[in-house]
Amino acid sequence: MTILSLAHSTTSRIVFSLSIFTFCLGFTPIFAGAPPVGYLLNADKNLSYTTGAVNEAHAKELTAKELAAKELLSKESLNFVAIDNYAQRVPQHIATQSIPKLVAYLTKPATNDIEKARAIARWITSNIAFDFEAASNEKYRPSDNADSVFLNRHALESGFAALFVRMMHAAGVETFAINGLKKGFNFAPGDASTLKRHTWNAFRTGGKWYLVDLPVYKEVETDGSYKLAYADAFFCIQPEQMVFTNFPDDKRWQLLNEPITKEQFLTSVQCFGAYHGYLITPISHRNYEIFSKPRSLTLSFDALPALQLGARVYAEKGAKEQHASVKTQREGRKFTVHVKFPAEGTFKLEITATELIRERGTSEVVGCSVKTVAEYNVNIGDKQPRSMAIISK
Repeated sequence: MTILSLAHSTTSRIVFSLSIFTFCLGFTPIFAGAPPVGYLLNADKNLSYTTGAVNEAHAKELTAKELAAKELLSKESLNFVAIDNYAQRVPQHIATQSIPKLVAYLTKPATNDIEKARAIARWITSNIAFDFEAASNEKYRPSDNADSVFLNRHALESGFAALFVRMMHAAGVETFAINGLKKGFNFAPGDASTLKRHTWNAFRTGGKWYLVDLPVYKEVETDGSYKLAYADAFFCIQPEQMVFTNFPDDKRWQLLNEPITKEQFLTSVQCFGAYHGYLITPISHRNYEIFSKPRSLTLSFDALPALQLGARVYAEKGAKEQHASVKTQREGRKFTVHVKFPAEGTFKLEITATELIRERGTSEVVGCSVKTVAEYNVNIGDKQPRSMAIISK
């Protein structure tokens, strides 16, 4: 079994295997004219702070490639196998020449800007190593200059984002780096001191913005060695999903019609779905803490029909699973989970996603994968709700 830990957090507390599943839908930005202030990479400088004026006329005039991207993103699932394989097989003499020449090679088979972004993201996550030593050493930070990252092949989050910006600009796609906060696996709901500084990206095509995060995981094997793996679902992740894990300094980069506050971010449900490749959005209960006088609780989620949601109940974190009645029902993309708790008290409620594993090339089911996709702290009985947010100044 593999233990994955976010490279920008400390040790992992969740055991799971990474599934390969992507889901990418377009969304309309809530701001018009210039985008929020962010990092824009200039050709002759390091990352420079700018508002980056947007050419609205160009955004409205959809090219044939942008229309193709729009059609591609209207589908529920995307298949980037060909693009991924191509990006991971770049000849060494091209990969080490220069960023413009590498980008020209990577994007040659792309039919739209989404595929350009995918090829670039896949090359970066396959060839740039996360600097674990620097992540644990506050006195040393590697350069986040795109040229340095390209040359040295290792970086922290800001370096990944800077290189993505530079390569996307070389491909002719408007792209920004976004600074903010992220929940790692050691995040304690309600406690801002357990959040991590993080940098991710947004790019625009066809008049729409798409979010991309390039977190790198460290897979620790049973023999003590480790390798890197990329959380695939963070490519073109929906804003409604991203807001459970990432909180930008500029709220406009939430890309939501109604941006949430930092307190709402701190107290929201722990969502791990994206780390597993599952895009699951809580509908009924969006806060980590749930208070219910009745022992029965009903929760609803938006998820792909291919998944089957369930639940597990624990008396406390790491304790033996408690006997609880769990029933689920599905109507299209809406899943409803009914849980009857064994008694009054405080429980950890884990929402799980089960995916059937089929024999390659056949419909025969050979197993299943069960992963935790959300976690709640449930108080059953007469306890009154309390504010749990601890926001540092």
